[in-house]
Parts: sequence; C-alpha cells; structure tokens
Amino acid sequence: MIIQNVAVLTKEGVSTHQDLYIREGKIAKIGEHDPEARDPQTISFGDRRILAIPALVNAHTHTGMAFLRGVADDSPFETWLFERVLPREDRLNGQDVYWGALFSQMEMARYGIALFNDMYMFTDQVCQAVADFGMKACVCRGLVDQGGENGRADENLRTFKHWHGYQNRIRVGFGPHAPYTCSDPYIARIVDLAKETDSFVHIHLRESKRERELYTIESLARLGLFEVPCYMAHCVHVEERDLEPMKGSKAIVLHNPSSNLKLANGVAPLSLFKEAGLPVILGTDSVASNNALDIWREMLLTAIVQKGVSGDPTVFSAEDVFRMATEDGYRWLGFPGSGSIERGAHADLAFLSMEDVNYHPFSFEDPCAPSKIYSYLVYSSSAKDVIGTMVDGRWVYLRRSEGSAPSAFSPDDFPTVDAKRVIEEIDRMSVRINTDG
Repeated sequence: MIIQNVAVLTKEGVSTHQDLYIREGKIAKIGEHDPEARDPQTISFGDRRILAIPALVNAHTHTGMAFLRGVADDSPFETWLFERVLPREDRLNGQDVYWGALFSQMEMARYGIALFNDMYMFTDQVCQAVADFGMKACVCRGLVDQGGENGRADENLRTFKHWHGYQNRIRVGFGPHAPYTCSDPYIARIVDLAKETDSFVHIHLRESKRERELYTIESLARLGLFEVPCYMAHCVHVEERDLEPMKGSKAIVLHNPSSNLKLANGVAPLSLFKEAGLPVILGTDSVASNNALDIWREMLLTAIVQKGVSGDPTVFSAEDVFRMATEDGYRWLGFPGSGSIERGAHADLAFLSMEDVNYHPFSFEDPCAPSKIYSYLVYSSSAKDVIGTMVDGRWVYLRRSEGSAPSAFSPDDFPTVDAKRVIEEIDRMSVRINTDG
C-alpha cells in the first residue's frame, strides 16, 4: 500500500509531501512524494492538507457499556455507580457486550484510536469483537468477590488461554475491579495469576475521596499488587505519602480527566506522579461517565487542568501530553513496536485533515512548525478532524466521501464491519437495558 502526498509527524519533526509505503502491517518506507509510484492499494489525498500521526491510545475503557451513554448524568458518584449503572449492567448478556464493544471500536476508530485497554465482563465476546473489528486491545475481566466470586477469575483465565497473543493484537490480563469490591486474599490470588501468566493487572484505585478511608496503598503493596504491571485507573486521591511503595515498581497511572471531573471526584495529582517516576497515560473511562471515547478531549483537559491547578503554565506541555496519548500508551500497554512513524514501526496510524479554520494560520513551512504542531494537535484539534485510522496497515476507518463535511457520518467509512447493523443493534438493545420497571 502507498499513501501518497501527506505531511508526516515523526520524532524529528514534520515532513511535507511524503509517501508512506506499508508492507505486511509495517511502515516499509517514508519518502518524497512520487506521483509515478503505483500500488494496487494506492491512496492519494491530492493537494489536501492531511497530516499522518501515530494513532492514539485509550488506556482505560469499559467498551461493553456503550448502551449506557447519558443514563445517569449529573449524579453523585455513589448514586451513579450503585443505583443507576450496576442495576443496568445486570441486564447485559454476552451478545449485548459483543455489539457494545463493536460500537465502541467504531467510535474510537472514528477518533483516530488504534489501541484500547478494557475492563469488563463477557471477555470472550469483547475479544471476539476486537478480532472482528481489527483494533488492538488489552482486555481483562472485571473481578469482584464481594457478594460471591461466581467463577469470575476462572472465566478471566480461560479468556487468557484462548485469546492472549491473538494476531499480536490482543493482550489479556486480570481486572480486580477495586480494593473496595475485592478482599485482600482475592487481590493476592489475582496477582499470583498475573505472575504465573506473565501478564498484567488493571484496577480502579482511589477514584473517589471515600476510598481513602477504605484501604491503604501500603496494604496493596504488601499483597504484591505493584510487583506486576499494574494499570491503576484514576488515582485522583492518591497522596504524596502513598507514593513510596509505588516508586521503582511496575505501577502505571491511567489518567481519565473528563470522567474524574464529570463525577466530581476531583483532579489527579499528575505532578506528584511525575516526580515519583510513575508513568502516566490517558484514558476516557466509559461513555456512562465521560460521555465520549475521545482522547483528543482528554489531551486538552490534561494539559489545561494541570496548568490551572498548579498555577504553572509550563507543566505538561502539549508535546508531553501528545506523547502520553501515543508513544507512551503503546509502550506501557505492551505494544512497543507502535507509537511512532518510522521505518519498521507498526502501521498504527491516524490521518488528520488540517483544512478547517482551527488549523490556521499554521504553516508546515514555518521554521517553528516542529514545535507548533503539538500546540495545534492538543489545543486546537478536534476528534472529528480525523479522516482515517489504520491498525497494522489495515483501514478500520476511512472517510470516503470527499465532497461532504469531514464530520458527516457514513456507515461506509468502516470497512471491517456492517456499521449500519451495529448501530441498529445498539439502539434496539438499549431500549431493553435502559427501560426501568
């Protein structure tokens, strides 16, 4: 495949009028535009201002919750979770989750995302949806033993045995939901499973203020939680004194600013994590708490909120935040061959139209373009400016109608699924799941 005449964002800067040569899922060559170059799958964007960037990463999702967008907005966290969300989740079955995971991948691909990190139930169906749609994913079963374990860990282990390593696109780990829904012995058992399988743990940690009274970080360290790659979602109420057991460990923070703010849980202390040497990558959480799977918005909020709460406009620069959403995301989620545009890297790419008013007066010819580009990407870009997303060199989203508005929806833009049917299934199932009484 040859993608012709695009600007390309590399580690060295921005190069214009480039051709990208894709072979066997990887970038084989980046070279000056050659109008005579031919390939059966050549795609040319002509004279349009199209920028190729590393596809984004969504580091914390619950894709099966696609049905729950908007069902409990403007509610306190405890009400939102225990009275509105969990009762509806009890109505879900495996087919619901399969269609929900397909639909969520449609939304993420539309927004330039190629990899996501998911915790939910019916994990075989989530993995099947990933296999069918074509994205990359880390998947784990949400595990609780409060009120009965009901074989959840065994289900998670079966998913690991069946799906882990599938086409080098799926990694399976283990998902203790949170310390307040899992007993200490159960968390220790899950950690042992992660060690035995050389896998990871994905957990909600100190999302709400109430959790400070329910458990300590030191107690979790004694259970071995930070001895395996530990993806810690939220961490809003982690304090400086909590960080010592995490320093030098395998703990990774999954920062979800929209969800944290919308549920009034607060602002995570990212500067503390940075000083302690803890990696931070970006997620959206579910559409029930966000309400979008939009990493562009998470990048913007990460940068401006951290500046606002610190009083320091220099912290978390646009380039730093963009790296958190791309290169760092792939690295810490276990896909180190992605996240940059260079020869030999996996062709996990997003293509951005820079033709609208929000991209002017940016000029690729400006000597400052290599630094300015990150400001435009984080502070000015919109998810709906994405016109194409590919995973391992395969299109999972491609805007086909050149004459229509870039943000217009067309089911034909999703080549790996019957997008119209996916939406019909989501709408139909939502009626059952969200009807009270």
